Amino acid sequence: MMSHHSLKVGVWLFVFTVLWYLTGNFFLKNVEKGQVSFDKSAHVARQQTVIGSGSRAVIRALSTEVRGMQLQLVFDPAATQATLSNENRLVDASAQLIDGVFNIAISKEVAVRGGHLPGKIEIRLPSTVSKVDFFDVNDIQISGSLPEPSAELVLEFWGNGSRVLSEQLQVNHLKLMSGCKTLAKENYCSLNATFNGQIQLGKLEVNMQHGILVFSASTAPQQTLLNVGNDVIVTGRRDFLRSLSFSSAAQ
Repeated sequence: MMSHHSLKVGVWLFVFTVLWYLTGNFFLKNVEKGQVSFDKSAHVARQQTVIGSGSRAVIRALSTEVRGMQLQLVFDPAATQATLSNENRLVDASAQLIDGVFNIAISKEVAVRGGHLPGKIEIRLPSTVSKVDFFDVNDIQISGSLPEPSAELVLEFWGNGSRVLSEQLQVNHLKLMSGCKTLAKENYCSLNATFNGQIQLGKLEVNMQHGILVFSASTAPQQTLLNVGNDVIVTGRRDFLRSLSFSSAAQ
């Protein structure tokens, strides 16, 4: 009788222990989940910045860990000021307006609770911006509109292996340039640029020594001027290839 009673007590203790463990584990997970959500909201709120008005932007990736993270750059004709929105908790983004130039820096954030929780990094610029320099930013998605009939936009990339994708862009004159930080390292200035989707360009100028240019958008530029090195690969639809003209090779 005593043995049977002890067995029942043991079973109930075991059941109680399991339930206590599961309940406690569930509670801790919910607390952690709530804390992660709070931390993310606080990070996003802290990384929402209105920069001001200017005509040029300089964007830098300050560490190797952030160079491959995608940056979304939007030209907004309705905007009067530039804004920075960073939802990626692994990255810290800061911005300053100095002498009419937006200086935007992206660096690695300290380790965060919740592990790898990436989010988008978006920079929204007014259509008054006519030049953007990228330093060591390797993954960029560009969209938007500069609707003025005489609008000219210069995008210059400093670093190696930058990948640029645009699927929706309108501007009269686009200059795409690849610069070299150290001329002795000839491969330290390659650029891979892809245009597809809804692209409306009056004139496209491309200056690069190394890399790939793909133009598969439904509408070709009225004129395309290439100043490229011998190992640059150019592909595109027939109407795009017909728009091509070449200047002397990039130096």
